[in-house]
Amino acid sequence: MSLSDKVLYRYAAVSMLGAFVTAILLMTDNRMLLGESVWLKPLKFWISTAIVAASLPWVLSCLEIEVKKRFDRFAVLIVVGLSIEMVAIVTQAARGVRSHFNSTSAFDIAVYATMGIVILLVWLACVWLTWLLFQTRKADSDVQGRNKLRAAKWGMILFLMGAATGQLMTQPNSEQLRIASQGAKTDFGAHLIGSKDGEGSKIPVTGWSAEVGDIRVPHFIGMHALQVMMLLWWIALRKRMSVKTFQRASLAGGAGCLLLFSSSLTQALSAKSIVTLDSGFAVLHVFGMLFVVAAFAVAIFYSNKEVSFA
Repeated sequence: MSLSDKVLYRYAAVSMLGAFVTAILLMTDNRMLLGESVWLKPLKFWISTAIVAASLPWVLSCLEIEVKKRFDRFAVLIVVGLSIEMVAIVTQAARGVRSHFNSTSAFDIAVYATMGIVILLVWLACVWLTWLLFQTRKADSDVQGRNKLRAAKWGMILFLMGAATGQLMTQPNSEQLRIASQGAKTDFGAHLIGSKDGEGSKIPVTGWSAEVGDIRVPHFIGMHALQVMMLLWWIALRKRMSVKTFQRASLAGGAGCLLLFSSSLTQALSAKSIVTLDSGFAVLHVFGMLFVVAAFAVAIFYSNKEVSFA
């Protein structure tokens, strides 16, 4: 196991332990922040970062051994960055205040700024990993390797797009700028478009707004499309799918995730909730899901007649 694999898997394990402890705190600590438990956000971030960290070794397995070794320092950077991010989120939750967008005090501003810097470094490290994927070539005879590489490319492109939407949340809206211009304290940035964070009804479990646009929806879809492509590849591997057929399946799955990401982002920026029954966006969401379902149908019901494995 390479250094990259070790540090990423260890971070994932620690994160799941953190999620377990946070779940206990969520059930025992009654403090609320913007209509939800102060521990809900740390719980979601522990789980999400654990999934991401556990997925990256699969992506790294597409690289040649020497190239993968050169990525070790970047893997350490990713783990250190995510660790700093989680320490900041947990610390602010323990204090009962927001971690993101918080400009209440000099300390809060410093915490938020630090989070922004480290997560940018993590994103850039993932950009470098994606570049390495596109520089990688597999032998024609390496059917499994070629299919995995194709799935990893789709997954990382979608992951980077989803992660980049976080920048949209950091932009102060007109109301925040107005308040700040008067010398008053205010948040800078928000999850919601069309309302203040914490207002209105929410979708259970996720906490996403059920009334207005919420950037967290495309953020989630894009970042975790990587796991969708991983699962599609895993099924294709079990079915011993040919390169040609997997090319079609991955194109359908990747395009479906891209359509879901794009339509949910456009919907959020239009100040409409993901559960809003808007015919135009509903059609786009349905088409996106149909593409993904079609991809998995091809993989699940595939019968190999084109290639044999010795």
